[in-house]
Amino acid sequence: MSRNRVKSSQSLHWATVLFWVVLVGMIASLGVSYLVLKNRIIRIAEESRKQEVELMRWKDRNAQLQAAIQTLRSPKELEKKISGMGLVRVSELQWIRMDNTPETKLVRGMNFDGREP
Repeated sequence: MSRNRVKSSQSLHWATVLFWVVLVGMIASLGVSYLVLKNRIIRIAEESRKQEVELMRWKDRNAQLQAAIQTLRSPKELEKKISGMGLVRVSELQWIRMDNTPETKLVRGMNFDGREP
């Protein structure tokens, strides 16, 4: 009845337990990091979709404003505005050109037009 008590002991092997704990911890951390990154990808995709929708809205608004600008620049629309304001065409005005620019002296006492003062 002399048995080797070391081989038949009911004690735990701590190295094996530690190995399995570390292995399970690594697998769990990989799973959690996968979920975090997957959620981040989903959130970024939603933000990108929202920004694309907003960009399409801005493009539509820009097209509407461009059409409005072209309409307001049309000769018919301008004629309506001019007739409502009582303005006169430029061709109907008399042009008077007045030279009221002050004489400025340049280097060495010469005027702007090149004459001596």
